[in-house]
Amino acid sequence: MLVGPAGAVFVDWNWLMRGAGWTDFVGLLPLARRDGVDVEAWLTRSALTRDVPPASIDAWLAVIAAYMLPNADEPVWPGGPPLVRVHQRLYARTFLDWLGARRGWTTAQR
Repeated sequence: MLVGPAGAVFVDWNWLMRGAGWTDFVGLLPLARRDGVDVEAWLTRSALTRDVPPASIDAWLAVIAAYMLPNADEPVWPGGPPLVRVHQRLYARTFLDWLGARRGWTTAQR
C-alpha cells in the first residue's frame, strides 16, 4: 500500500504493469474457479468485465499461462523461493483449464 497526500493506492507488485483495469480482477478468477466458484457469473456481474469482449479475456488468460510456462520446470535460481516453480505450474494450469473451458476445447483421454 502506498500512502500519499491524495490517499492510499494498493499495488500488486507481482503483476506490476499498466493496462486495462479488468486484468487484475480476471487474474484472480482462475484459482477461484479451481475452488468451485462460478467465475463466469462474476464476469457478467462485475462492472470491470461485463463489457469486455470474451476474446480479450481469453487472450489475457493465454498470455499469463504463456508467461508462466517457459521456466516452470527449470531449477530455482540461487536463493530463490523453492515453491516458485510450483506456483508457476499451478497458475499456468488453472489459466489454461479455464481458457479451454471457455473456448470449448476438450482434452484427449489417456
